[in-house]
Amino acid sequence: MKTLMFFCLILCLTLISAQEYAPAMQKDSVNIRAILKEQIAQIKNREEYNTSSLPAEEQQATSGSENLFIRIFILTDLSLGIILFLLWRRRNIKIRDVEKSWLKKNVMRLREDKITARENKELRKLRKQLRLEPVCNSGNAEYVSQYAKQQSISKGELMLASRLNSYKRVQDVNTGL
Repeated sequence: MKTLMFFCLILCLTLISAQEYAPAMQKDSVNIRAILKEQIAQIKNREEYNTSSLPAEEQQATSGSENLFIRIFILTDLSLGIILFLLWRRRNIKIRDVEKSWLKKNVMRLREDKITARENKELRKLRKQLRLEPVCNSGNAEYVSQYAKQQSISKGELMLASRLNSYKRVQDVNTGL
């Protein structure tokens, strides 16, 4: 429907423009030969003027080649800029897609309760050692902070290990009775 209306509009515009130029077309009194003679005379005058100033023409030729060089340089710079912008944009889109897919996978893992954590092997050994040896039975904060700095582990993790040890001892005592 839109295309039909578009073609009707174009047809109407062409008819209107044809009506404007119709009176000029009906007058066949235009002398084409006279117009051609005037144009030929103008061209001859230009040629005579140009031949008399030959060094200026050479200057125009060199400036024309310089203008051509500048135009080519600008064109290549613009095209290179556009290409770099498109490559940068494509890279950002890919990075965004990877981040989205990573986020979607993590959300899916959370929903399915399949959360995986990366463990540090050195910390695993230290944590096993903390389970076997009670570190802060007395609750001395200075000793805990010094030991945490020495082992490069958090104070909270030390406190958690001591609590787990105390719960285990209480459980062992309760099951032994």
